[in-house]
Amino acid sequence: MKLTAFILLIGCLTASARGFSQAITLKEKDSPLAKIFREIEKQTGYQFLYFDNDLREAKKVSIAVNNTSMPEVLRQCFRDQPLSYEIVDKTVVVKKKQTEEPKNSLTAEAQITGPQEIMVSGKITDEAGTPLEGVSITVKGRNKGGGATAANGSFSIVAGENDVLEISMIGFEKQEIKVNNRAQLGTIVLKHAVTGLDDVVVVGYGTAKRSHLTGSYTNVSGREIQSVPASNLTNALAGRLSGVTIRQTSGGVPGNSSGMNIRAIGTWNSAAPLYVIDGVVRDSRAFDMLVPTEVESISVLKDAAAASVYGSRAANGVVLVTTKKGKNGKPVVSYSGSVGIGSFTVEPKRESLQTRIKIANIARREFYNPWIFNSEGYKEPLNKTNYTNGVDASDGYISVDVFTDEAVAYYSKMGDGYDWLQDARRVPVTQTHSIDISGGSDKTTYYVGGNYYDEGGMFNALGYNKYSLRSNVETKIAKGLIASLALNTNKSKTKRNPGDNSRASGLYNDLKNTQRLYPAQVDGKWIGRSLNGDGFQQNDPNPVAAANGVNGFMNEFYTNVEFTTALEYKLPFVNGLSTKATFNKYDRNYFYKQVTVPYQTYKLVRDPNDVNGFIMGNEIDETQAPRIQGNKGSISESRYSSNSYQFNFSLNYNNVFGKHEIGAMLNYEQYEYHYEDLGGSISEMQVNTLPYINFGTVDQTKRSLWGGGSEDARLSYIGRVNYGYDSRYLLELSFRRDASVKFAPQHRWGFFPAASAGWRVSEEQFWKNNVGFIDNFKIRGSVGLTGNDAVGAYQWLERASIGGSYYIGNVVPMADISTEANPLITWEKSLNYNYGVDLGFLNSFTLKFDGYFRHTYDILGPQTGNLPDVFGGQLSDANYGVVNSHGFDIELGYTKNINKNLSLWAKGNFGFADNKLVDWAETGIPEHLSRIGKNWDRASGFISDGLITSIHDNGNGTYDITTNTGNVYKNLPNNYDQGWANRNLSDGNHNAYGPGVIFSKDIGNLKDGKLGEPNGILQGDGDRTWIIDRLIPPYTYGLQLGANWKNISLDVMLQGTAGNQNFLHSNNNLESGARGSSYEWYTANAYSYLETPDGIYPRMNNTSSSAASSDFWVRDASFLRLKNVTISYDISKKTLEKIGLSQARIYLTGNNLALLWNPMKYYDPETTGTAGDSNPISSGSSGNYQYLSGITTYPMVRTVTFGVNLSF
Repeated sequence: MKLTAFILLIGCLTASARGFSQAITLKEKDSPLAKIFREIEKQTGYQFLYFDNDLREAKKVSIAVNNTSMPEVLRQCFRDQPLSYEIVDKTVVVKKKQTEEPKNSLTAEAQITGPQEIMVSGKITDEAGTPLEGVSITVKGRNKGGGATAANGSFSIVAGENDVLEISMIGFEKQEIKVNNRAQLGTIVLKHAVTGLDDVVVVGYGTAKRSHLTGSYTNVSGREIQSVPASNLTNALAGRLSGVTIRQTSGGVPGNSSGMNIRAIGTWNSAAPLYVIDGVVRDSRAFDMLVPTEVESISVLKDAAAASVYGSRAANGVVLVTTKKGKNGKPVVSYSGSVGIGSFTVEPKRESLQTRIKIANIARREFYNPWIFNSEGYKEPLNKTNYTNGVDASDGYISVDVFTDEAVAYYSKMGDGYDWLQDARRVPVTQTHSIDISGGSDKTTYYVGGNYYDEGGMFNALGYNKYSLRSNVETKIAKGLIASLALNTNKSKTKRNPGDNSRASGLYNDLKNTQRLYPAQVDGKWIGRSLNGDGFQQNDPNPVAAANGVNGFMNEFYTNVEFTTALEYKLPFVNGLSTKATFNKYDRNYFYKQVTVPYQTYKLVRDPNDVNGFIMGNEIDETQAPRIQGNKGSISESRYSSNSYQFNFSLNYNNVFGKHEIGAMLNYEQYEYHYEDLGGSISEMQVNTLPYINFGTVDQTKRSLWGGGSEDARLSYIGRVNYGYDSRYLLELSFRRDASVKFAPQHRWGFFPAASAGWRVSEEQFWKNNVGFIDNFKIRGSVGLTGNDAVGAYQWLERASIGGSYYIGNVVPMADISTEANPLITWEKSLNYNYGVDLGFLNSFTLKFDGYFRHTYDILGPQTGNLPDVFGGQLSDANYGVVNSHGFDIELGYTKNINKNLSLWAKGNFGFADNKLVDWAETGIPEHLSRIGKNWDRASGFISDGLITSIHDNGNGTYDITTNTGNVYKNLPNNYDQGWANRNLSDGNHNAYGPGVIFSKDIGNLKDGKLGEPNGILQGDGDRTWIIDRLIPPYTYGLQLGANWKNISLDVMLQGTAGNQNFLHSNNNLESGARGSSYEWYTANAYSYLETPDGIYPRMNNTSSSAASSDFWVRDASFLRLKNVTISYDISKKTLEKIGLSQARIYLTGNNLALLWNPMKYYDPETTGTAGDSNPISSGSSGNYQYLSGITTYPMVRTVTFGVNLSF
């Protein structure tokens, strides 16, 4: 049916076939009606509206007219035809004649016209009265035409007076409305769907009804995350997807993303999921550049049945994104904007100045003074009673690191002193603005949207912003032929302090650990910081200056440009058969620039009467020259450009034969990628005001240049067959055959099949008759093979490098084989099993359960452990690793309409994921520290028994140790702790294994790689055991709660993890006494023989090989976070009409509001993550999986945001 004139029909409620003034000239012989209609359209501007099937029954027409009126031309065309027509405004509506004449036929015109079609209008809202945009409206029985609601929920459609309208939208129950000769249907209320069985879900290379899915998936709509103030999509999804672990371990630095893992980690190579955006494979950066306002939906494919069509890269799951597209209807302009302010969530409490002075003196008096032993045990430090004012009256001993009585009195008047961290802070502001326009006709639809996002950091030196522009256009260029074009470009900028990492831990720690004795700036001049060992000389860089960008900058820019064009043709000779060709081109450019700028720091005048010079005022010491920080400046730059293309050609078939539903897909995919980079640096600038390399020194020893490149390519054949019988019995078979240039030609191809089946028990008659309260019950299962080629490329070839030199008359560079080839290298593979149940019950609840087991084998790993020491190079990776993983995911939903004004909803998810290392090349690992048969995200260390409180010298070279747990360890040798120099029990120094030190137990003796009986000393791996079983949380959960009351909505989001542990970071070196600043929770409770003998933490200024990785510091790293709370209000229709808007919503959102459960207590446990290297081999003989301590990380940020959504 042609509907190109649909938009012209809106608002027209009457019909007329009179008043034509156009003259038509035609001469046709035995021509189809469709051809004659086209000629009339060209000459008159009128449009014809008809069903294609109706015209197939029409007779061919011969006509010859000259300057003839339209009524006469139509009369000749419709003579003896099985058709009638009606004029609606400028449209000729053509339809079949009734088989029987109407009984009350009164006129010839009525006999010709037959039953009338009218323009039907109405408005669609949800239960709360909120207008729904994008609701689909079709006439039942017609396979073409239809429309969608505008932003204010209104719609208009041409329908027969006795037709039935089908109204549907994802997330709502489908409705059928009889027209009954009504031109105005009023307001139609859609109810939220409990099960959403008729929802269309995006799957690999297509879509499917939710009720027909047999694989494991979870999804979220763009609408659900539209109000979340996040710099990227990954952060916005935390806690919303079952079986998906998302943790922001990198802290709250502007622009930082979160790590995402789907189910259990099954490889020590890349465990990142595959990202697919509008059918094109992308990476996590492209995914995070998307903004919620341009996203229609996000689906996560978790098992092999769902993901196997992506074959070689789908072993870790697939994230599918569908962006917004235009919809049939008048143009709608929408704006979304928000502004928010931020603050740190959980920040470790730092000690006060008075605590610092006290603990600094204690540490020096007790542990930098010698102590003695006798038969009665440990004695107090020598000269305790005479030790005042930094002077030992008995022997003239003076300590340069002790606050004198005068200094203590001076600083006691300053309270908490100066706070450099607070001086560097600002209130960070985040703002985002999006505007888009969409609309179209039956022939062409369009969407164009743009976004700007800007996020400020807690310090001026930190920030992130991005711009994006996206358009999607789709048009019907001929019958059954649809063309589309999508354009997308975006650009981002990240700025950080030069030399710092992505966690900003360098700058943050410099600020929070700086002393509080003097200000950071006096009269606009920066004061030098004093670090360990400089005797308060104030010679070091000032972190407050760095926080304000005085020392330079480090910027990263990403620019991405892509286009996707597609052509789809529905073949007319086979019903349900179509073909589609898609081509995507993607370009990325990266630019990194770091510039360090010299600046001056000054020193303060000291009180000459203070013995140790700790008393300083607020005056610059003009007698001393300022110190130049940053030397002469430096510049480092690097750039890379990459481009890729992906081409797909597919055949698709979908049809229904009675109770049989058949679908099939064949797809050819081709992908190529090219990358080049170039960089340079210079370590000395001549003109610092011009930050370009050519203004640097000409000294070539201070210049460097580097560059490189890489290529990648894949070829794939994909197939899938779906079969359903009576919507009860479901079967899906799929395969993907992949080739990757990362492997040798003889091992390049991989084959990845999958099968899944489902049984909709609730569709059985016996179930319907006996179990009424469960309206949906589906059992499903799947098995499939997926792959992973996210490893180093071209390891099947020998690789050479240039390094060292030969002397052949002259010194010449030497090239040699650095890596031996492995021509047998091939795919990692994962065999996946999944079983699941979907339930809908009591007309309000839904439940989805999935259990899985994954066997990953042929994992690529290094072979260095098998090489002799004399081997000069290294071997390529080999396929030898095996990992088994298992777990389950649960989703529970609830929706209830209490009354016409109030509705409630909830959605919860819970997941468990675990793995077991079955095989890997363990070399030199003690048997008791082997990971074989265990999960590998674990850490080893020493077993503690409290703090040492006294040491008794037995006089025979042995000692008895008593701890604060009450236990006594007798006859220990003087060298009990062999892991550190100067650790003998008899050593009278601050490093000695003495009172206030964590006592570590002797648990064994390592011999021939096996653990034997204790030997009376601490000796490396022989006394280490597993002290943390899981650094990655095995349990993840999320809970969303919502309520709508009239025009007000409330949404609450909780997110958490459980079951993992980490190390409580301590700063027990005290930043060497007076010059640093530690944490109140530590220093206020640290052991002191004189002041706090009941202290629960180790004494200050002590290090120990056994204390560094001890179970003493292990803490539960679980957490429950109030992730998001949004309250919104939809402006009433009456108000909107007055201000000329179709929709308006205002909202207030709080993000990362509070930690409701935090066993770590002192800082945010989410930032206690693992490092990027998940390879257990890299852990070495110590067996420690890499971990990161959250106390050193720029904290998570709490934001409060005000926003609006408007539509015109």
